[in-house]
Amino acid sequence: MKNFLRGAIEDTRLKGGINNGDGFFVDDAGNVDVENSRGNGNGDDGLQVFDSRDVAVIDSIFSNNGDDGFQTDDVRDVSAVDSIFNNNGDDGFQVLGSGDVDVTRIRANGNGDDGIFVRNSGDVVATDSQASNNLDDGLQVINSGTVTIIGGTYSGNGDDDIDV
Repeated sequence: MKNFLRGAIEDTRLKGGINNGDGFFVDDAGNVDVENSRGNGNGDDGLQVFDSRDVAVIDSIFSNNGDDGFQTDDVRDVSAVDSIFNNNGDDGFQVLGSGDVDVTRIRANGNGDDGIFVRNSGDVVATDSQASNNLDDGLQVINSGTVTIIGGTYSGNGDDDIDV
């Protein structure tokens, strides 16, 4: 069964406990807007979006999840603004096979793999963001378009602070 979202997830809190899966899972949707929402302490991802159009995350927190804080695969453009993706078991913020990726003032710290990971996507712009103290890279971009980094802090990561 697929979840069809025609609108937004707003002012919503999903916290672990009995949830061993994803906090939010969206598949085959139109545009996905997530604002002022929380997906923390889940067994898998905090927010996972597949096969959808544009994805926007604003003023939200996806932390302390067993896998990724945020993961997309096969969506159009992805943006995240003023959001936190800390202390997840794998990546804090992961985008696979997308159009352009734009992150502004996000925090992706203390994750079990990369803070921000982008692969097979369009252009990537990171503005005034922070990816520090992750076990692997702070920001890693593989097989994607032009990468632009404006300000921000990328330090204390286990491998590279920035790997493009």
